[in-house]
Amino acid sequence: MAEDPRQPLPDAADLLLAASPDAVVVIDAGGTVVLATPAVEELFGYAPAELVGQPVEVLVPLELRASHVADRTAYAGHPHTRPMGAGLGLMGRRRDGGQVPVDVALAPLPSAGAPLFAAFIRDATEQRRAEGRLAAINEISQALLAGSSAATLWTLAARHARTLGSAAWAVAVLPQGGARVPVITAGDGLGVDALVGRDLAPEPTFAAAVLRGEEPLAVTDDADLGLGGGPALAIAVADRDRHFGTLLVSRLPESPQFGPTDIAVLEAFAASAAVAIALGEARADLERLSMVEEHDRIARDLHDTVIQRLFATGMSLSAVQRLTAEPISARIGQAVEELDDTIRQIRSTIFELQQPPGGGGSVRREVQQVVADAAPMMTAPPRVAFAGPIDTMVPPEVTTHLLAVVREALANAARHAQARAVEVVVSLVGSDLVLVVTDDGVGPPEGPTAGNGLRNMASRAEQLGGRFTLSARRPKGTVLEWRVPIL
Repeated sequence: MAEDPRQPLPDAADLLLAASPDAVVVIDAGGTVVLATPAVEELFGYAPAELVGQPVEVLVPLELRASHVADRTAYAGHPHTRPMGAGLGLMGRRRDGGQVPVDVALAPLPSAGAPLFAAFIRDATEQRRAEGRLAAINEISQALLAGSSAATLWTLAARHARTLGSAAWAVAVLPQGGARVPVITAGDGLGVDALVGRDLAPEPTFAAAVLRGEEPLAVTDDADLGLGGGPALAIAVADRDRHFGTLLVSRLPESPQFGPTDIAVLEAFAASAAVAIALGEARADLERLSMVEEHDRIARDLHDTVIQRLFATGMSLSAVQRLTAEPISARIGQAVEELDDTIRQIRSTIFELQQPPGGGGSVRREVQQVVADAAPMMTAPPRVAFAGPIDTMVPPEVTTHLLAVVREALANAARHAQARAVEVVVSLVGSDLVLVVTDDGVGPPEGPTAGNGLRNMASRAEQLGGRFTLSARRPKGTVLEWRVPIL
């Protein structure tokens, strides 16, 4: 046109259509394609000449073709420029049968002959992903404001990561315990429930590498998880100061590898999720801090009033016991023993109340955290109890083994025992640390088991010079006892 201002307008229009980044399809009143621009091939896989003469419905998903014919006929009766299906999440059908998100604008074309209509079609994949990311963060934020637990937030994060990454599975891997062992704590996808609670070996796994602060890692298969051997991607959920965990997504075998766009989308989502999780932790910290003063008051009242009164009552009963005969004397003696046990339990409660919120170095708190992490897998939250100066007497090397055994025991109770009630008791008995986990499930397995969980727990006990037993509980269930010397 610059060389020849007299160039006819139709030729200039052809040049503009050919240069358009949007795919343009022109149809007649009967829905037959009469013109298609080169961009159609990139979006749908058809060469422009292949589409000419075909019904436009070849670009519409099979299940929507009948309704599309009706909508197209109605539009032809009252044509005007407008977007098509605004807010409906339109999909186009590619030549290979795959589907692609699209945005479509319609416009009637001036024509001396039969009426013609143009559809301007744009690939909406990235826009839909951005909308999905915003919706995901909105849902996580609403769950945060509603006071949902960290486990719920991570489950939501895994679900949305799977969707945004067009993946079959997604899991959240969080560092736990003093040894910062990477553990699968939440997930989404078929079969993922069986993985929740599982440790990932620190060195071989690419998820563990991301936990250490390395760049996002994509691999050709998910051998670390064993879900199906498809492409996998690990993305850190982190802010400037802290790595909270890793989102690991995995696709089916034969699926496309994770490309730069996939990584960018999931990185942006993970960064937003990190902000929400950090806010959730900050909110929880404030709530814990607000309870410190009340805990101190309760602890003082228990020590200065309740224990003293119970102790005085016990002394009075002991004095009366010496003046009475059997069987009343025996019953009084039993009452005195029960008062002593109550005083011990209250002292343990006072110790718990006086611990700083989220204080590190507490064996009790680390055990409680492991139990809390396992709670989403259980029918009801496990009960936890302690006896003795656990925090001051249990060395760090024993604590690492203890936490791993608690984690494995709870995972077994959730996956295999079909238990409704689980109780965890950690106590000091003489010079031994004793862990007892009881449940009301189907009982211990008969014969050898396929997994390594029981063998690992037994091996940990043997390494420390202790022992591990698993026995039936009456009337039903299992009793697991893990006992190791600490002195």
